[in-house]
Amino acid sequence: MKQFAFIIIILTTILSCNNTKKVSADAQNSKKVLPYDWSKPKLLKEKMLTALKAKQETEDKIILDYLNEYAKLEDEINEILQSQPNIDNLNTLAYSDKSKVSKDALELEKEVKRNGFKISSSEGMIYVAKNSEFIKSQTIDLLDSTSVEFINLYCDELDLPCCDDAAIMISGEILVKRAYQWGELSKKVEGLRYEQIVKDEYKEYLQLLFIGLDNTPSFDWTTNQFNTKLLKQLQNIIKNYPNSKAAKEFIQFIDLLKNANYAKNESVESYLKSKFELQ
Repeated sequence: MKQFAFIIIILTTILSCNNTKKVSADAQNSKKVLPYDWSKPKLLKEKMLTALKAKQETEDKIILDYLNEYAKLEDEINEILQSQPNIDNLNTLAYSDKSKVSKDALELEKEVKRNGFKISSSEGMIYVAKNSEFIKSQTIDLLDSTSVEFINLYCDELDLPCCDDAAIMISGEILVKRAYQWGELSKKVEGLRYEQIVKDEYKEYLQLLFIGLDNTPSFDWTTNQFNTKLLKQLQNIIKNYPNSKAAKEFIQFIDLLKNANYAKNESVESYLKSKFELQ
């Protein structure tokens, strides 16, 4: 009997050790790369979906409240990310040579994507950014056509940003298309919470087209001539969508350019300063 009891004790000890090792291994596997409460983005998304299904408030308010809170989480996470002692190690995610990306950095990328965001980079520095897939998932089917159009355009900006480092990063064709799309949406959102955002986006794209940015100006630095490729894209919209809001803007602008031999002169500069409230 004593021998049997001894065997039981040994087996119990072994099982206990194995369980301890298992718990330890599980804890190690669930260790977060970034010390952040990752339940927040998921709970926020659930709150939005519940509100949409219950029709507690208007869609535009629910969506904008969600996007504003989601943006706050983005800022919150980035503040924590940039304060990490191993940030240089994590920034290896921005390397073009993926063989030099650290293990921690790869784990961070998975962790961030798993929890509703994505990793982006600029000038060799990584940051956490909004994830269009996370925003759209389960949401689109609950929205009316105007809200769907807004979310799709909003997410296009996330997936393919127009600008970075004082330069336009997308083609003239996409640039003009976005101006056209924001312009058409602006006709549908009067009185909605989206209204000011849509109007601001439309105006911003017009400015990108008519003026450009420091590193990608619409008028040539040397000759002051308007970009001929961009001009053709404007003319395509006029041809294909003559009654669109953007087309009417483009017609007015091109008429002004014609009188200036398609170059920036005092008349053109005065128009641009007035239209975009520039100094």
